[in-house]
Amino acid sequence: MTYHAYLQGMLRREITRVMACYADPDSDCELQLLKRALAYSPRQEPKTPSLRVE
Repeated sequence: MTYHAYLQGMLRREITRVMACYADPDSDCELQLLKRALAYSPRQEPKTPSLRVE
């Protein structure tokens, strides 16, 4: 399996999950999708090393 095929499959599964989420009227899908998005995003900016010499 190529990386391109892997990404296509991953995207297809994610789109299917989102569509199924919005199809259910009793679902709290916005909250679920927000939690998933926050799990994938970096928590904080990487800290740059200080250039100060002690």
